[in-house]
Amino acid sequence: MFVYARICYSTHLKQYCFSDMNFGQTKVLSTHGQVPRKSGRANKSQIAVKSYSHILHMYKTIPDSVISLEKFEKLAMYRYRVLLAMDSLAATNIKFSDEWYKKLEARLVEVADDKIDPKKETVTDEVIKLGSFMKSQPHHSKLYSKKLQEEILNDHWSHQILKLAYSRTEENRKWFLEHEVDLFKFRMKKQLSTGNKILSIDSLMQQENLHFETVNLTPELHKFLTTSFNECYRVDWTKVIPLIMQYKVHLSGGFAFVSKEDAVDLVVDEYKRELSKHLAKGARHWANGGMDYENFRGLKNHIFFLKKF
Repeated sequence: MFVYARICYSTHLKQYCFSDMNFGQTKVLSTHGQVPRKSGRANKSQIAVKSYSHILHMYKTIPDSVISLEKFEKLAMYRYRVLLAMDSLAATNIKFSDEWYKKLEARLVEVADDKIDPKKETVTDEVIKLGSFMKSQPHHSKLYSKKLQEEILNDHWSHQILKLAYSRTEENRKWFLEHEVDLFKFRMKKQLSTGNKILSIDSLMQQENLHFETVNLTPELHKFLTTSFNECYRVDWTKVIPLIMQYKVHLSGGFAFVSKEDAVDLVVDEYKRELSKHLAKGARHWANGGMDYENFRGLKNHIFFLKKF
């Protein structure tokens, strides 16, 4: 079975353009890893890259950067390998069990190994360790370092590429949604467990504009919730079904009262909802031909295939 993302090549501009979910938006991809130039100077508007203020995101927008077609293909394949590793683990292990965590971390390291042939290696070769990044626990002081910012950018690009590719069919959307949500939850528990405020769940919620109703913890609620906080969240019970199944919430009047320690599940639910909307946009994008050809006359179409083994 094949899934694919469409790339357009302009013989006039000699650049590759990646079309994303948001209709009409494109990103320029250079053919050889070089920044597109005009009159001998780089186009700064195309290469301006914003700094990421958190290691995790809900991928609501595509990156403002330029990447080569070679890197485009690498990132897509590495992300696919990460999701494939999660798919195979789900068949043999209970999700989010200690054994599952241990095996997934080991497989992420294997995915990250970008083995480059020394005979073919050049000064422009870039080692991409996407898997290792997803299991790392960086200190907040390193957040704005060049290395970590590049790793976060690679994470964004790889997600956006596969999101477009896997939005084409219902089967692929379901597969992608399941494993991306599990990956997001794994990373929240792994990468946000360092205890610092800058890379905390609260800072992630603030960044993504997630606001849940908080209520004071009454003596009645204390009987049902184990928490070190004086407040808890009150949300619609349909948002925390996994927590209900684990008897971790108190249900009353159609609402679920959730301890702040279990905020991960609330954020994961919001991420799943957001990702589902983007995949639906992608499906409509493909149903409409994959690209607005009126805006890209003179472009020769190229197809980039990702083979699902």
